[in-house]
Amino acid sequence: MRLRIGLVYLFITLSTYCFGSKNQRAAHHNIKFIHTLKDKKGNLLGRVYIEDFKKNVFRKLLITKISRGKTDTLYFINNCIFRNPKGVDISVYEKTFAGYKIELLNDDSIQLFSVGKGSTGASDPAVIAWNYKKKIFEVDQTLQ
Repeated sequence: MRLRIGLVYLFITLSTYCFGSKNQRAAHHNIKFIHTLKDKKGNLLGRVYIEDFKKNVFRKLLITKISRGKTDTLYFINNCIFRNPKGVDISVYEKTFAGYKIELLNDDSIQLFSVGKGSTGASDPAVIAWNYKKKIFEVDQTLQ
């Protein structure tokens, strides 16, 4: 049920973004595959895409996996909000937010940091990791 709500939210957000005003259409509408995530045995966990990026800074990240012919959203970052199928994982301070940069890509995790005026940067990264017990991507709270 939450996955359906998440997908509806994603569809509405993308529709609003794509069919919005002329200023919104002038924004970057680029999507790029950047990494494949795998578990310790080499099984596919998901594929990582970034959207709305310029050079190495992006504003949206999506981890998806195709299962039984359907695309499941396993994790989604939309500007300042980090979401997994269970809901909001964390949020980033919005006033100085300019985007994210990826610091490290591992087999089962992604380490990134926010970019913007007053951001703590790479010294305080967010690590989105596969939780083997819960079988879900989430921000690794042990590093926070």
